[in-house]
Amino acid sequence: MSIDHATDTATAAASGTNATQRLTSDNQFAASTRPRRVNAAARQVFSGIHQTIRECEVTYDAYNSLKAWLINVGQTGEWPLFHEVGGEPS
Repeated sequence: MSIDHATDTATAAASGTNATQRLTSDNQFAASTRPRRVNAAARQVFSGIHQTIRECEVTYDAYNSLKAWLINVGQTGEWPLFHEVGGEPS
């Protein structure tokens, strides 16, 4: 009996795409996290974005490029790699 390992090989993009699909279709995360906690985290994230824009004097074109890049990260399923490189929050 032989095993076809080619179909068992996962890619970062495929794993990320699966995670993205799970997060967008599964409400378990929304149901298990209090809105107040999500709002507090979102405010902190946006505060960091605004601070970066000011400190780095980010232009509107550069900001749009960053948004497009982040959208591409999600659409190509690269969130796991993004977190690995940037450090996943605990």
